Amino acid sequence: MEELRGVESLILGTPCRRPHPTHMNLSEGIELALKLNPRKVFFTHLSHDFGHAATQSELPPNAFMAYDGLQLKM
Repeated sequence: MEELRGVESLILGTPCRRPHPTHMNLSEGIELALKLNPRKVFFTHLSHDFGHAATQSELPPNAFMAYDGLQLKM
C-alpha cells in the first residue's frame, strides 16, 4: 500500500454499494482513496446500483466515476 501512496492516478473496482464478501464497495473504495491520497481516483466495474450523476456528486473532488470509452492520458 505504501507504494501506492500519492500516485498520479488510482483505479479501483467498486462494483457494489453494500458490503460484499469478495469485492470492495464504494464506501471502502473512498476510504482507501482518502488514505492513499492519489492525485485522481477513478471508480470502475460499477453495477446497476449506481446512477452516474448522483454517485459522482457523493465523491471527493479528486474522484470520478469511470464510464465506457473513458481514456486516461498518461
